[in-house]
Amino acid sequence: MKKLLIVGALLVAAGVGYYVLKPGMPGSGALSSMSTVGPLDYVPADTAFVFANVEPMPKAVTKVWMEQFAQISGIYAMQAKMVEQKLAKEDPQGKAVKWARALAAEAKDRTPEQIMAEFGVDMQVRYAIYEVAARPVMRLELTDPAKARAFIARVEQKAGEKMPTAKVDALEYWNFTEAEDKGRVVAALDGKQLVLAFLSSNDDDAALRNAFGLNRPKQSLAASGKLVQLNKEFGYTPYASGYVDTRKLIALVDDAEPAADAPAAAELKATCAKDYDAIAKAMPRAVFGYTQFEAKSIQAKMLLELRPDIAADLQLVPAPLPGADATAGSAVSFGFAMNLEALANFVNKQAGAIIAAPYACPALADLNDGATKAKEQFSNPGLYMAASAFNAVHLIASKFVMPQPGVDGAPSEPEFAGKLLVGSKSPAGLIGMVSGFVPQIAALNLQPNGELKAIPADPSIPVKGPMHALMSDTAIGVSVGEGEAATLKAAMTVDTGNKALIAVGYGGAFFQSIFAQASAELAKSTDPEAAELQKTMVALQKVYAESIDHIDMQVRVADRGIEFVQDVRMK
Repeated sequence: MKKLLIVGALLVAAGVGYYVLKPGMPGSGALSSMSTVGPLDYVPADTAFVFANVEPMPKAVTKVWMEQFAQISGIYAMQAKMVEQKLAKEDPQGKAVKWARALAAEAKDRTPEQIMAEFGVDMQVRYAIYEVAARPVMRLELTDPAKARAFIARVEQKAGEKMPTAKVDALEYWNFTEAEDKGRVVAALDGKQLVLAFLSSNDDDAALRNAFGLNRPKQSLAASGKLVQLNKEFGYTPYASGYVDTRKLIALVDDAEPAADAPAAAELKATCAKDYDAIAKAMPRAVFGYTQFEAKSIQAKMLLELRPDIAADLQLVPAPLPGADATAGSAVSFGFAMNLEALANFVNKQAGAIIAAPYACPALADLNDGATKAKEQFSNPGLYMAASAFNAVHLIASKFVMPQPGVDGAPSEPEFAGKLLVGSKSPAGLIGMVSGFVPQIAALNLQPNGELKAIPADPSIPVKGPMHALMSDTAIGVSVGEGEAATLKAAMTVDTGNKALIAVGYGGAFFQSIFAQASAELAKSTDPEAAELQKTMVALQKVYAESIDHIDMQVRVADRGIEFVQDVRMK
């Protein structure tokens, strides 16, 4: 598992590598590229992972994004300044400080869009992050490579340094090695594309040729049409999608670490390979992409495909989530809905399979221990007792303000208004079970589909405002605050087709409240760095309040596995 985490970290690093790369001047010896040749033409059809776009993003969307990025360019500058100050403390005359200052000077008083334009990039380009010969690679189209070279030259001049370079065939490239010499990042301008790759320190020229695309794949992903077909199958837009083939990825990582000559080491390698393959068969692939991609509304999905028998067993776990369609306009919401008995049965079956045939690979010993502990925890009779009482909890806050003691006009304690909805197969039985903990609600004598009843004020209840309770045949609902009771009944409606296990939502005002509280705490500090960070918090308050309408995230059970969904709505 650790191997997968390492590869995952490299893949993520590749995604942000373009923004932090500090290159030199290679690229003049690159092979010329036709404008019709895109990044996907360099991706092997059998790549273990890929994240790419088939088409450039719509201008209407990128225009809005760039306008929003322009609003927070000052925040980037403040954060860059903090990084520079930290590096200066560690080594005032070090190379890292020189490069940080040079980049900051080049980006000064410029928006992200202006910086990208000066580097020869715009948002209407194609890109790909992928695996080739067991190494992560990123390709990004450039609108004007000459601008990229000029940008790099200016940064080098400001830093008073040159980036280390090397050459493979006719292609000159930048060669960045780790201090421990365990790995390196290589980059080059190949025609009208920027190429970035992560290699080991002992990779030879053949690896470089593969990474830089000097050795083209026998069949490319573009030629195979595999990504286009994936988008069609899952309803993804052509602007950003991809997949991770778990079995291929594990095999590649394992092959990259040859066993020692000793027979025991070779045997251990084979044993671990068998165990890793078993895990990969249980989770063979992850696919991801955007199903909606508009200026004000974006929906992203990721499906973790599971072995068919595991996916089938998982279908029994979801339970109806009350209020799943009642979170619009809320400050924050959190809910989970699970048939606890089915969940316990599912976990016990999976854990039991591992216990019956433990992993022999030493690196997976923690999974064996985890299975034993899970079996113990999910065999608890109390869990099955709870399963008969409730199967869902959903907190929907229409108002949630964090305290800001000492700030004029700000609350000194949390302010809350909203609803608490508890789903149950037997709401009346649930009230009987918890009557000792919430006697105020038990005393109301609620009836299924009965009338709304006011909860008497009680100093022991740590909320302010009128409270009401209502019972349906599938849930119990409690409202807190002015006007909340009027919408309580409608909020308790359940959508039996919704298979969400977990649902979380945030409004822009919630983020604003969080940043405001952080700003208030930082204001108490005398640390100069805290003062700089406070400026960032103040700026973020404004940005989130003005740009974000709502962000909703769900973890759902799908026919083929587990699906993660994120909806972002902008103002």
